[in-house]
Amino acid sequence: MRWAKLFVTLDEIATDSTELVRDLSGYDSTTTVPFLAGLLTLPAYQSHCVRLEILVALAVVHCRGSKTPSVRHAQRWFDELGCSSCARAEDPAEDVFVSLVYDRSDDYRLLDGSWESAAFYTQRFLDVIGRMSPTDHTRQMQRTVRALLIVSDIACARADLSRYQLGSDALPGAMSFRNLPGRNALISRVTMRFDDGCGSFSSAVQRGPERSAS
Repeated sequence: MRWAKLFVTLDEIATDSTELVRDLSGYDSTTTVPFLAGLLTLPAYQSHCVRLEILVALAVVHCRGSKTPSVRHAQRWFDELGCSSCARAEDPAEDVFVSLVYDRSDDYRLLDGSWESAAFYTQRFLDVIGRMSPTDHTRQMQRTVRALLIVSDIACARADLSRYQLGSDALPGAMSFRNLPGRNALISRVTMRFDDGCGSFSSAVQRGPERSAS
């Protein structure tokens, strides 16, 4: 039940998937992490969101090499993690693939993954911080949250995803090579810079007395 509810640590997951972790350690994180993160923008694999999120987390922690992954590597890692105890936590998606939330400035697309009512709880949180008394601390929090929402919306736009788009409640278990975009196409969906023409993103994090984007 601990594995089915993911009441486990990343160290436990790594111990349960030693061959996968050993393989990941030979790859470059600056390429591998965004490549795997881009897989989360694929509607056909919505119900495998848990597996993909874990794979990204393992790549962040363990990728320390110089090799560059290909789509076939992603397929193999996806299959290997599917044979681990983590797969017990996978469940058919129960919501849309792309939802919508809003604040006083704009609305934003979110990827729901396999999490039920993700947009509902996110909206409740936005409503709360939107009504906070205006102090330096709360304004900084609001700017930071809005910046994250803008990043989410940009990623959805780059993946050509529309609000309330449906995903899939199927659990195919394996990735089809023919249905996957190329590595660079996936990376470009989740990699962005301040000077990419995202004026709203820059203003969201730079407005106010502090101009730090971090």
